[in-house]
Amino acid sequence: MRAFKALLSTLLLCLFTLSAQAGTAQYEIYHPVHGSTVPFPNLDLNGVETIKVHTSNSIHDPMENIDYLELVFKNATNLVAKNFKKEDDSYSGSQVYRAVVQDAWVYSKVIVKVTTDGPISGGKNLFIELEVAELTYELNDPVYSHGVVIFNADGILSDVTPTVVADVETVTHQNDELSLTLHQKPKFDEFTGEGFKIKANWMGHGERTLTIPAPFSSEEYSFFRAAGIEVQSETFPDGFVEHQFRIKYEDAFGGYTQYTPFESLNMYIDQAYQATP
Repeated sequence: MRAFKALLSTLLLCLFTLSAQAGTAQYEIYHPVHGSTVPFPNLDLNGVETIKVHTSNSIHDPMENIDYLELVFKNATNLVAKNFKKEDDSYSGSQVYRAVVQDAWVYSKVIVKVTTDGPISGGKNLFIELEVAELTYELNDPVYSHGVVIFNADGILSDVTPTVVADVETVTHQNDELSLTLHQKPKFDEFTGEGFKIKANWMGHGERTLTIPAPFSSEEYSFFRAAGIEVQSETFPDGFVEHQFRIKYEDAFGGYTQYTPFESLNMYIDQAYQATP
């Protein structure tokens, strides 16, 4: 009996741990707008090429928080910041993250301040300031650390989170096989828009990306994930086949399931394949 209770306790602990696991996301800012006021002639912080941001969230804190930020410089060693602390600006709605980097370039301490207009998500603007620390609180708490600004940058976050396939469905469309691969994470993309992403592979016609509007804002993308795609087909007397589809989605930790309304798949395919790839 004791062994059974111990096993049951272990299983329950594992289930709780899995349910509380953090979700992760990756973003990049390409060729951000930036400026530098470094007083050292041999330290060139101009020419920053990319900003990389990794975030995570959990069942206890569903908002995405910054875990890792890297500034990729053309003419200087890259700067990597971790251990961010968040402070909310209840007046403006902005979120501010701060971290302290030890021994960065010629400085003993550099404060990294990141500001976003609301929750982090693809398509959002990110503003970064680097300060040389002049005043630091005990234990190097970044929230109470301040200094002289030597660098700033801003740009739009592109969601580059690796694709995870949620479901695959195959139908026949106009006598050719059509494969639909549903991606788990809804995303914002400057070229294809924001929403659930489906990769369509229509035999003989190539591949396209279908973007299905999500019934929640891009700021809530970290709260939900696609779980499946359902297609219903109807053949009319003249032989025309109409495909209707909907997407099953759930909260990011599997708490409940919802569906988007049924829509015409034919319409999405016509729009995607009539456009330039």
